[in-house]
Order: sequence, then C-alpha cells, then structure tokens
Amino acid sequence: PVQIVATMRGLDPAAELMFNVPEIPVIVLGPPAALDTMRSALRSRPWIEPLIMDGADPRPAFAQLVSMGIERVSCVGGRTFAASLIDADLVDEIYLTTAPAPGGEPGTPVHRGAWRGRTVVRKHGTGEEGGVIFEQILPARLSAQADVG
Repeated sequence: PVQIVATMRGLDPAAELMFNVPEIPVIVLGPPAALDTMRSALRSRPWIEPLIMDGADPRPAFAQLVSMGIERVSCVGGRTFAASLIDADLVDEIYLTTAPAPGGEPGTPVHRGAWRGRTVVRKHGTGEEGGVIFEQILPARLSAQADVG
C-alpha cells in the first residue's frame, strides 16, 4: 500500500525510515510552503510524491488521490487534520482510542462540532491496558443515514 503523510510545516525525510525505503511509495500532502521546505530532500527520493493541499479544504487533494487510483485511506494522526476531513465529509468511520496516560493536550476534542454519531464498537482495556477505551464511531451524518436506510 501507498503511505500518505500530511504535514502543515514540512518534515525531514532523512529522519524517518519509511521515506528512505524505495520499495515503499509515499505521497506527502501539504501546503506549498511545507513542500518547498522538503524540495531538495524529495529530489533525491523519486518514490516520494508531493501533493499540494492548498488551503483548509482537503477535498481537491483527495480528489487527486482518487484520480491516482487510491479510493480508501486510513488516516492516523491529530485532531486538526481529522477535523478538516470531517468538515469536508471525507470520513466514513472514526476509530478513537483514549487512554488515562498523559499525551497531547488534555481535554482536546476531536472536533468542535457535533461529530459523534452512532458508536459501533466500544472496548475497554484490561490489565496493563486498564483505562484505555477503543471506539469505532460513525460520524453524525453517516449515523443518520444508516438509521434511515
């Protein structure tokens, strides 16, 4: 599978293994300024394809992914990008893992709006994973459609 990385500021491909294995194709989504910071590193790595995500709307970039034959994407990451995908109606399912251990910014919501639809699965960790909650959630718009259909 193709690895897709979204970055708002750019990153150093030399510092990450996945960017240095020619057998693993990578697409880097980012605004022009972020991709510009990576230009020289990308020049020597032809298996990495930059894809401009200009502005806050990810739909044009995702339309380009579809034109490249990519129809399903699993996104792992932060709430800012997740919120932009929810706003653009590009999310079919949300897999949310919360834990009692500190990480990120406490109390930070996935999205400021009403995104939480029907919970399909909720599992509570046991033993060493006590306090961890894993949920599969349909976004509110999908949940409403599933209940009607």
